[in-house]
Amino acid sequence: MSAVRGRILFLALSVSGILASCGRTADGMAVLKANADYEAGRIHDAIASYMDVGTAAFDGAVACNLANAFSALGELRAAEPLYQEAGRSPDALVAAAAFHNLGVALYGLERYPEAARAFKSSLLARPGSLETMRAYELALDAARPDSTAGAVERGEADLSGTGGEPSFFSMARKQDQATYTVGESAALEGADH
Repeated sequence: MSAVRGRILFLALSVSGILASCGRTADGMAVLKANADYEAGRIHDAIASYMDVGTAAFDGAVACNLANAFSALGELRAAEPLYQEAGRSPDALVAAAAFHNLGVALYGLERYPEAARAFKSSLLARPGSLETMRAYELALDAARPDSTAGAVERGEADLSGTGGEPSFFSMARKQDQATYTVGESAALEGADH
C-alpha cells in the first residue's frame, strides 16, 4: 500500500473513531459525503446533506459549509444568515472563516461597509490573518466616498528601485472554500493558511 493511501486510510479510521466516540457517526459520515459532493461540484447534493445534518452540528462547521455551498451558487441571501450563525461558533477557526467568507461575498456585491465589518469580526475571532487584514483594508478603502471601488494599484517589485507598470491588486483569495471535517480545525489551530 502506498504511503498516501496509508495516510488516507489512517485519517478515515481516525475520523470514524472520533465520530463513533461522540455518537455522531451517521452525521459525520453525511458531512464527509457532503464535502465530497461539494468538491466534485455537486453543490445541490451537498446542500441537501448539510441540511439533513443540521446547521448547529459540529460547532457551526456545517453552517459554514452550507453557507459556502449557497454562496457558490450565488445565493447570498441564503448564505448570509448561515455565515452569521457559523460566526458564533466556539471554534475560532470556523468563526473566522465564516466571517471572512461573508466579507468576501459582501465585497463582491459592493457592500463595502458591511464587508469591512465582517472582515473585522474575522480578525477578532482569529487575529493575525494577513489575508483577512488585506481584505479588511481593501473594504475600508472601498467604503470611502472618494474611493475607486476597491481597485488599488501597485507596482511590481524591482530591486533596482525603478518600479514596474501598475497592475490591479485584488484580495489574495476569494473565499476559504475548504470544507470542515470533524476534528480537523483543532489539528490546524495556529496554522495560518
